[in-house]
Amino acid sequence: MLARMTELAARGDGLALKAALADHPAGGGEARKINRLPARLRVRLVRCRECGGGHIQPAMVTGQGRAIRVKALEKLALPPDATRILAGGVGARGAPRMLEVSASA
Repeated sequence: MLARMTELAARGDGLALKAALADHPAGGGEARKINRLPARLRVRLVRCRECGGGHIQPAMVTGQGRAIRVKALEKLALPPDATRILAGGVGARGAPRMLEVSASA
């Protein structure tokens, strides 16, 4: 999954990235199952409200409970158009929505 995301981010294809991430919800029953795995991938969208640019910040999450370890992986830069597509607009009071996805490693 990370290789595919890297490829799509390099192309700046926000729609394809959104479709690829849609299979891995941040909440619900599927996410709870994934969060019980010994190793999983967390993906967050980070964006600038000023310029609209941003990046995807993947992280490898291992362990459970107090033994959880998070290792940040290399950022995947995105152009403003792709960032806007993934953000899906803004949340309350103009704050950006957080895009977080969990997937099995």
